[in-house]
Amino acid sequence: MEVEGKRQRREILKREINNLAASIAEGHRSPTLLEQLHRRESEMEAMSEGLLAAKEPGMQARLHETEAFIRNRFADLGKLA
Repeated sequence: MEVEGKRQRREILKREINNLAASIAEGHRSPTLLEQLHRRESEMEAMSEGLLAAKEPGMQARLHETEAFIRNRFADLGKLA
């Protein structure tokens, strides 16, 4: 599933979790509701971890670019001395 699809699924899961939690809070404490809440929370946690992992390569690339930029600037400074 691509990143945008994961974000959309995560938003749906948030709403479903809120609805299930509200039902349980209102006194509807059936094992089925609790099980569905647990399943959605687990799916959302996995989805969030997946989204975080998807961002990490982009961050690593930016860090490498920044490091290269800084090294090049220091090299330029060495030429001035």
